[in-house]
Amino acid sequence: MLKSYDLLCLGGLSSTICLHDSGSLLSLLPQQVKPMTEEQKIEEREESGWKLVHANVFAPPQQPLAFCVAVGTGQQLLFSVLAVACFAAVGFLSPANRGSLMLAMLCLFCLFSFGGGYRAARLHRAFRGASFEAPGLSMAFCFPGAAFGVFVVANIMLHVLKSSGALHSCL
Repeated sequence: MLKSYDLLCLGGLSSTICLHDSGSLLSLLPQQVKPMTEEQKIEEREESGWKLVHANVFAPPQQPLAFCVAVGTGQQLLFSVLAVACFAAVGFLSPANRGSLMLAMLCLFCLFSFGGGYRAARLHRAFRGASFEAPGLSMAFCFPGAAFGVFVVANIMLHVLKSSGALHSCL
């Protein structure tokens, strides 16, 4: 439990950071507020809108593999959530059965991995990627690996706190 002095220290730390950041921002303010000359105003009017972004719109991402993995995993998650919501709305899945929604979500996430991997591989190929194996393997390990890592860290914290919510391991 947080004691009152813990909250006081956290509040003091937060206010110190806010004051430091606002001070540095206020020191930049005079440079931003000084009046523009007529030449600068004309130049700003000429270089606005589409002219500023036209070169970057169709540029490939800096990390095409990471982008493709994110798109493929997003498609996989979206279709999994939509399918579970449809099954629950129709009545196939009931919240009364403990764990049925989570089990269905896990099974559908695994099932839709084919579509997500296909989408990631096709997008990677569109960005002139050399292989189609890299996005598939990255999709298989990045998001599930990160989720597993968060689960392990949370479970270790629950074990340290001697919580009954921790999953016991056989190690």
